[in-house]
Amino acid sequence: MPATTLKLPEAPPPAIRRFSTADLSKHGGWVMQRLLKKYPTRDERFMANFLNSLIYSNECLFLYQDHAVALAQVVNTYSLESKPLVQERFVWCEDPDNALYVADAAHFYDEFARWAKDQRLDKIIVQESSDVPHEKIKDRLGRLYQAQLTFARL
Repeated sequence: MPATTLKLPEAPPPAIRRFSTADLSKHGGWVMQRLLKKYPTRDERFMANFLNSLIYSNECLFLYQDHAVALAQVVNTYSLESKPLVQERFVWCEDPDNALYVADAAHFYDEFARWAKDQRLDKIIVQESSDVPHEKIKDRLGRLYQAQLTFARL
């Protein structure tokens, strides 16, 4: 009798919702700590105002899952460019060491791509501040390109 392999069904994608001010009570604590760690010259009041200003902005896509948050923003980096692009600001998990949280957070990149395409944009800057590894982002978006940035600190 031939051996059969049992293929388990794929788990459904995690529920992803737009962030609202009410969600600050659930996610605000750990998100605030991550922001303050990344931007130590800012204080909690500044960060709270910053988050509130982005929640309902049409230029931002601020999303959450049960254990992860993501923020992307439409930016026009060069005034002579004909099209803006979408730039990831962060994709963070409540516990970045939890593989399930990270796998679920990778689905944010599907939403970033959908949002960009809906606006007829064709570039997304990724890995700005992400708990999702390069390969998982690549699995969601396809080929990733790299560019070098040169700057001077004054």
